[in-house]
Amino acid sequence: MTTDFRMVWEALTTCPGTCSGCNIAEKTDLENGLWTPQQFETASMHTKKLLKNCNHNSRQKLFLAAGDYLYLSEEQMKMVFDSVDKTLDKEAESRILLFTTSAIGKPEFI
Repeated sequence: MTTDFRMVWEALTTCPGTCSGCNIAEKTDLENGLWTPQQFETASMHTKKLLKNCNHNSRQKLFLAAGDYLYLSEEQMKMVFDSVDKTLDKEAESRILLFTTSAIGKPEFI
């Protein structure tokens, strides 16, 4: 039997708030607007505890929500992706990472 495991981490604490209809107050300090390494470690630990109930046939999805992750620096993105990679079971049937972003206000980025 395949288990479908889904987890949401709200790892951004600030966002430019440029999406239409967004309720997040605009804050642009993304240098300090991301979980600390200790917060990622805590989220990883709790997620791994929940994953112990899944078998290796599981489909594991981790969703990074509430904010625009494309505003992060390469170093910050690497830290986030490394944390997710370390958390999800490498022997799972599938491991999927989703994250929120927006093209609004970033034509030069696109």
